[in-house]
Amino acid sequence: MPGHSGAFKQKKSGRRPAHQNRVAFKHNPKSKKTAAIQKVGVNALCPRCTAKIEWRKQFRKYKPLTAPRRCDSCSEKKIQHAYHVICLDCAQEQRKCAKCGVSSDEIDFSAPAQENEEEEKLETVLGGMRERDR
Repeated sequence: MPGHSGAFKQKKSGRRPAHQNRVAFKHNPKSKKTAAIQKVGVNALCPRCTAKIEWRKQFRKYKPLTAPRRCDSCSEKKIQHAYHVICLDCAQEQRKCAKCGVSSDEIDFSAPAQENEEEEKLETVLGGMRERDR
């Protein structure tokens, strides 16, 4: 095909959508998986990646990790959060986003996960107690 370099047909854009959603997507409020996904903290990410993760959570596209993932920087299995490629320690040390790896001053390295763990421990302890003992 010597004379056909770059002679590809372009696709038409198609037609418009048949209908528009009348009601916004809502999670199943009693789902344990949804509750677990909503509890996952978003930290050590740039604003762009934070927005992407929040969108995934909002529309139930977020898939949690089932096993720890290997860090691209230190090559240890320390990544606990889905969609991250750098562990939190390396991201904080190198001042990079844990998802895209971009250096930025807008990245928040605070650890809200520790606060959530304390609350969960308290809830499990109170959940096991009788009403009278609380």
